[in-house]
Amino acid sequence: MEKNRERLKTSVQMLTVLALLMAAQVVLGMLEVFHNDTVKLTLSFIPVVMAARLYGGTGGAVVAGFGDIISYLIHPVGAWVPQITLTYALIGVIYGWFLHKKTGMVRIVLSVVVTQCVISLFVTSLWLTMLSITEGTPFVEFYWTKVGMRILQCVVMSVVQIIVIPPMLRLMDRVGNTKPMAVH
Repeated sequence: MEKNRERLKTSVQMLTVLALLMAAQVVLGMLEVFHNDTVKLTLSFIPVVMAARLYGGTGGAVVAGFGDIISYLIHPVGAWVPQITLTYALIGVIYGWFLHKKTGMVRIVLSVVVTQCVISLFVTSLWLTMLSITEGTPFVEFYWTKVGMRILQCVVMSVVQIIVIPPMLRLMDRVGNTKPMAVH
């Protein structure tokens, strides 16, 4: 009986934390630091990384994926694209793989390189190409044009994340009860 009560308390705590992080991700996504035709600088990655640190890939995926859906419902910009939502969830999973149990500068840099320079650059560019290509346009040329347009975005966000994530994780580790938690 006591074990079930403790498990319920942990589940409620986890859901509450994930809901707060989703709300923060939505708000931070709307508060763009900088945005022009080629670069969009936002700090919406912070709650995703926090969720991944606390609850692993599952927590990161939940905050990133559902945060994207909630962002669309609150402030739609264009059509909702499920593939991009799944890409965001994948980014949350990747942060969880790298940052849940262990952190070090190498793991942080690898998580950023994989999420920004592989997933965001190439996979998101693929979805954007599939959405915006017109009939008669060579797919491969159009795709590589999209990738080329997004390189600066990925480089800028990689630098920002490599600067922001280490002190954020150290701060999380210093504050009580924020060490990585097990998901039941």
